[in-house]
Amino acid sequence: MINKGKVFKLVIIGDGGVGKTTLTKVFCNNPYVDQIMTIGIDLHVKDVVVDGQRTILQIWDISGQDRFKFLIPDFMTGARAVILAYDRSRPASFMSLDFWLNIIRTHAPKAPIILISTKADREYHPVLNPEKAMEYVEKNQLIGFVTTSAKLPLNVNLPFKRLLEHLYNYEPDTHPIKFLEPDEEFKSSPSAEPPMSQPAEEAPPSEIIQTSQPIQLTSSSEQESRLISSNNLCNFCNSPLRQSQIKLRESGISVLCQNCFNLT
Repeated sequence: MINKGKVFKLVIIGDGGVGKTTLTKVFCNNPYVDQIMTIGIDLHVKDVVVDGQRTILQIWDISGQDRFKFLIPDFMTGARAVILAYDRSRPASFMSLDFWLNIIRTHAPKAPIILISTKADREYHPVLNPEKAMEYVEKNQLIGFVTTSAKLPLNVNLPFKRLLEHLYNYEPDTHPIKFLEPDEEFKSSPSAEPPMSQPAEEAPPSEIIQTSQPIQLTSSSEQESRLISSNNLCNFCNSPLRQSQIKLRESGISVLCQNCFNLT
């Protein structure tokens, strides 16, 4: 029997336009579409069964555009694992990896990191190759490197699988991990619960959250109308929002405070 399970917050990060959103949407069973760059942040949810136990991946797709970089520290809070992405056809995106790695190590220092190259349907730029990627992995003690393509598709699930294996302390390919298709999604979601007062067995409360429904951060007026009139308070618990969250709301994107995700 499958249990309600736990939720892991996973962040995918890298330069704008490298294909993070496209890869994540294909992973979440959406058809391949050449995406425009993310505005601020997208939130995706994927059901997984690990050794018969339900696990929910909550995937935070953070924009790599300069004008949204002020949001990154807040949204890195509580990340259990990170996918660091670059475009194999764009050397500048590889050169930026140190910048993103420093952010990860500062705001989610315990999170395992896997490096991926995107757009394997394109040729490598002459100055890039898999050997350079592996050198970067070894130098910075990342958990691995995966070549991916959302278009082909190629290895779309593999980075997520490797991170789950690491979080569960499994050797690669030794335990069954199944990413559910849409028609296999659970009929009911775990009930919302108050913040835990005692640490969970698997991880401290700051790293495990319970959720009732996937929450999509969007810029639609329908979502905005559900928020309370004050830009400074969370609609659901009336907790004060951080300055970066207030700025995000003012830019037209609906937000929740960190407490609502039980991440702080």
